[in-house]
Amino acid sequence: MLEDGNNRSTFIGKIVEIKNDDQFVVETLDKKNYIIVDITEDVIFESGLSKDFLLGNIVIFETIKSFRVTDYPLQHNVIKIIANNKDEVISVDIRETLSGYLGVFPDVVLDINNRETMVKEKSIIAITLKETYTNYEYEKETESVMLISESKQQQEQYKEHYWAFVALDKGITEIAFNIIDSKKTNYEKINFIINIK
Repeated sequence: MLEDGNNRSTFIGKIVEIKNDDQFVVETLDKKNYIIVDITEDVIFESGLSKDFLLGNIVIFETIKSFRVTDYPLQHNVIKIIANNKDEVISVDIRETLSGYLGVFPDVVLDINNRETMVKEKSIIAITLKETYTNYEYEKETESVMLISESKQQQEQYKEHYWAFVALDKGITEIAFNIIDSKKTNYEKINFIINIK
């Protein structure tokens, strides 16, 4: 299966299989995908990074989605290794996980408990909301931010809904969502306040 375009994505996961010195399999930390990582001569390593890939290590890598040669495990064109550490050493940044879903690396992440932020122009704002018996629908009211990506991921008892916005114009603006119940009736809204400097 082929994927068009050269969009870069960042993945984080644990090495679960070593195929040989130049190839291993990573399970993403959300446990949604297995990805074959080929270490070719074109792969760039962050300065000082170990090239000794061990079973159980946490790795962060960047890909260009120029091809996907298999459906399972996935095999993308890996271009850069950002981290390669023992599991207990690395701390996971939620932005890394979201970048894999949204295709962009957010500068800030908002959720139901954190609904206000201050950012610079051109910053990427990610919003993540859990959906169970209700859904969230973005209400396109503002020109100060623009929706650039959206994704849903099924969890065991709910869906995680993600949006990525870019901040365009200085000032204070709101990102509004309608909360829609199973009968498709709007009965509530939720707002996120964005102060763009």
